[in-house]
Amino acid sequence: MTPMEEADAFLALIGAGRTADYVAVKYGLHVNTVKSRVQLAAGLGRDARKLLDEGAINLEQAKVIATTSGAMKKSLTDHARNGSGVSTLKNLVKAGAFLVENARFDVEVSGLKIDEGGLGMLGDFPAKFADHKTALNKQLEALEILKAEEEGRGTWGKVEIVPVESAYANLPTSEWVTPPHGMTPHLALICSTATGKIAQSSQYVRYTDAQAFKRQQAEVAAAAQAQAAAGQGESGSGEASSTSTPRTPYPTADTGPKIREAAHVLAHQTRSQAIQGHLATDPRMCLALACESLAKTTICHSGGGAMEIHFRGVKDVPMTDEGRALAADLALTFGTVFAAAESGRLTYRRLGFDVQDALTAPEVQTEDLLRLFAYLTHQQVGDWENSLNDTPRRVKALAERLDVTEGVQERFTLSAAYLEGYTTDALHQLIQTMPEGLRPVGLMKASKKEIVGLILEKAPALKGAGWLPDLVKF
Repeated sequence: MTPMEEADAFLALIGAGRTADYVAVKYGLHVNTVKSRVQLAAGLGRDARKLLDEGAINLEQAKVIATTSGAMKKSLTDHARNGSGVSTLKNLVKAGAFLVENARFDVEVSGLKIDEGGLGMLGDFPAKFADHKTALNKQLEALEILKAEEEGRGTWGKVEIVPVESAYANLPTSEWVTPPHGMTPHLALICSTATGKIAQSSQYVRYTDAQAFKRQQAEVAAAAQAQAAAGQGESGSGEASSTSTPRTPYPTADTGPKIREAAHVLAHQTRSQAIQGHLATDPRMCLALACESLAKTTICHSGGGAMEIHFRGVKDVPMTDEGRALAADLALTFGTVFAAAESGRLTYRRLGFDVQDALTAPEVQTEDLLRLFAYLTHQQVGDWENSLNDTPRRVKALAERLDVTEGVQERFTLSAAYLEGYTTDALHQLIQTMPEGLRPVGLMKASKKEIVGLILEKAPALKGAGWLPDLVKF
């Protein structure tokens, strides 16, 4: 008998009241084989059965097609006819099924029927919900609860549930953009209507919201300029100027003077080094971050763990003293594998070496591996793709958890290179944030170079007072 004839016979026996267990014992087969044959006979469909009989598709392709129904069955039959292999067909099934593993609601309490069927018998298909529509509604209800919780935190400019057709829960790139400078990112809770997969995005905003924010900023700047122009006109009008209140030499806070990229880079580097320096000496925290990330990925299936704070961009962060010392120590401990480069970073001594053998050698201690883990982890922090963007939320959260404010204050020193990144107006605003007794004086007619010099004279006292520019703070 061919597998198809055997499948039809088993289906007839089941239809006559026999159980799959009975048939399996009777014919010396595994019960899953019997169930798979029955499903093949019952679910293959006329078109796919004809293709199988003609040899246009094989038995494994037919098994996958038999697990589906309706439009999905027709689509898979067409794909198989056109040469798609078993793995492609299986991926298409997964992409069109609401998988139980993606559920954010209590599956047991929901009472929804779980369809193991042929999926389980084929070996690598996860369970799915039989009632796709109801499962999706419950998923969206669970997201509404999460949305309310996130809105209560007050962290985001907006929290939005975004249903998408993509099986991988990706944001539509045409509708979401990087937020303009100064705009708080939105939290998008993305839900695939095909697979129920949930993802979160905290780095983008709606394009329409970004445009509205830019228009609002432009209106505010125009109003400030008009106000400033009106003030200048009043101060030059006759006797009124002698009785009017002297104008402050500093611009109002909402004029938004530019701070150039050079200052942003130095600020980012200072913050990054503060986190790096802490983590380089705290293997336990590094291990906790890795465990958090793995837990979110493997248990919650959401990702977004604290280890996902790396941004391998074009802005490199110089090594810290702590990181340099750790690298030198590890180069001695694992001398067959690593060496310390001139930059202070750890490098491979030679390519093609079996690192795993060296790291699992009997003489290697757990403490040695933890120190190596700390080095590899702390190096993940700090490179931003765009230095003009605000510090990512997860990096801010990590900095708060590590309490690195003092580390930032210790590492930051006002310098001419940093201040040159400010326009003259921005320098005036910077001075406004300084403690009143430490602000430079005599700035009314000073040039930018002179203002920078006057600020630098106050730098030691400002550092002693614990003052930081807002740009440097987390």
